[in-house]
Order: sequence, then structure tokens, then C-alpha cells
Amino acid sequence: MDQLLRKDWSSEQVSGRLAREEGISVGYEWIYHHVYQDKRNDDDLYRHLRCQKPCRKRYGHHHQQGQTKGKIPIDERPAIVE
Repeated sequence: MDQLLRKDWSSEQVSGRLAREEGISVGYEWIYHHVYQDKRNDDDLYRHLRCQKPCRKRYGHHHQQGQTKGKIPIDERPAIVE
């Protein structure tokens, strides 16, 4: 897979070639994930992408920064607060 990407093949082409010739089913999104993991390991596979766009921020991950620890839910507060 890395050899095909280094030949400047698109991830869709690599996915199709692997499925047809090797019988390996790899989605093109997984290939992009592999390329960006490779970039984090200081390799240059990302330079062979056709469109060198920055890596997208992944939404849906809830970060704990800025949240109060040990907070009491509003419906469990004492009645005197109201």
C-alpha cells in the first residue's frame, strides 16, 4: 500500500487495486487515516497525497478540560437554593 501511495496513486486507486489483485478490502478513508498516522511518526507519506489538506479535527470527542469536577446536578441541589 505504501509503495502505491509513494507512486502518487490516490487512496481510491490503492483501495481498488488491493481489492482486485490482493483480495484485501481496505476503505480509502482508512488509507487516509494510515497516511496521517504515518505523518505523526515523522514520515513523508502525506507528501504523496494529491490534495495536501490539513488533517480535519475529529468532532464527537468530549474533552474534560474546563469542566468542574465533583459538580452536583441541578435537580439534586438543596431546595433552599431556589
